[in-house]
Amino acid sequence: MKFCWFTDVHVSDVPPSMRQENYSEEIFDMIRETADVCRKIKADYAIFGGDWFHSKVSSRVSHNLVNESLKVLDEFPCPILWLVGSHDVPYGRLDFMDKRPIGTLLRHPKVIYIDDCLS
Repeated sequence: MKFCWFTDVHVSDVPPSMRQENYSEEIFDMIRETADVCRKIKADYAIFGGDWFHSKVSSRVSHNLVNESLKVLDEFPCPILWLVGSHDVPYGRLDFMDKRPIGTLLRHPKVIYIDDCLS
């Protein structure tokens, strides 16, 4: 069985401090490269380690950013085992996830949310 691990992509509408203005574009390109690696190595699963979004505040994550995220997930040739990170849910409150942008990504057909390790 082959796995491809990636983590901490921190997509954001506004570049974090000390980052270039095309930050989001570069991050999505990197995620597409990860999907290409999965394709090349014929990965059975990709594993995402958490922190998809940079901001924990939902109002700072645009619908466009969520839509672009969903599109890039479509490019993966395999299922994605998904862990949540500290930036994915505020205050570590997993009960907030469905109401946050991360909840939308977790409903993507290629995403398998790994929650057993959190309880």
